[in-house]
Amino acid sequence: MSRGGRRRWRRWLVAAVSVFAALHVLGFAYLVTHQAALVYHPVRAVTATPADVGLSYEEVRFRAEDGPTLHGFYVRARRRRARGVVLYCHGNAGNVGHRVRMAKLLAGLGVDVLLFDYRGFGRSEGTPTEAGTYVDAEAAWTYLVEARGVPPVKILAYGRSLGGPIATSVAARHRPAGLVLDATFESIPALVRDTWPRFLVVERFIAFAYDTAGLLDRVTAPVLVLHSPEDRTIPFEHGRRLARRAADGAFAVTAGGHGDGPLRHPEAYRAPLAAFFDRVLGP
Repeated sequence: MSRGGRRRWRRWLVAAVSVFAALHVLGFAYLVTHQAALVYHPVRAVTATPADVGLSYEEVRFRAEDGPTLHGFYVRARRRRARGVVLYCHGNAGNVGHRVRMAKLLAGLGVDVLLFDYRGFGRSEGTPTEAGTYVDAEAAWTYLVEARGVPPVKILAYGRSLGGPIATSVAARHRPAGLVLDATFESIPALVRDTWPRFLVVERFIAFAYDTAGLLDRVTAPVLVLHSPEDRTIPFEHGRRLARRAADGAFAVTAGGHGDGPLRHPEAYRAPLAAFFDRVLGP
């Protein structure tokens, strides 16, 4: 290679390294400064109700221990007498209005459903935080037990995606009939490790834990884990490992992508959920 060629090669190498370093810095800075936006994505406007999908419901409000008033829908089972109540902890975006079709699937299995919004979502007051979402789920549990008189053995905690560790926190503090984890991750750091480029991941700067796996160690109730191999947001193996970690865990393979699985493939959810509900709530 000529002297001029070597100079050009060095310039290209320096430019490539500079671009790589700049992308690393920018990506790392974005991860550090936009974590809450990446985790939550709340939507304030509630544009749908359970009535839009043919469900009977009540609009409810209850107060979290540290102050915010939370909003939700109490949906009635699609049969004369419900066999239990699902405390539904939804995922990271939107609000309860975006979960009414999921409530229809669950209500069709003979259970009432409490859909509620965490602080900062929909019509719930406040701003979302990790600690706050745990307090909000605890308030939902207290509302069912104290305000509505539902026995704990008739409550089933259900967490989808980000709602997984939140529902697990309830099951770790109490003894519900069971716990369902639907398309849930082991923890936020584990999810970042498994889905972000390795050069961007510096774990000590991750502000959120949402440690589903750690919380699961304190759960004694039966656990059903649902996960689709088509999920491109949360790795399928996270679901498998959570099921193995549970003291009394079962695993069911579902279908569809992360955001639309239960809506596009409800039949893949009905059978495992019906069997689990029969086991923990009775027919």
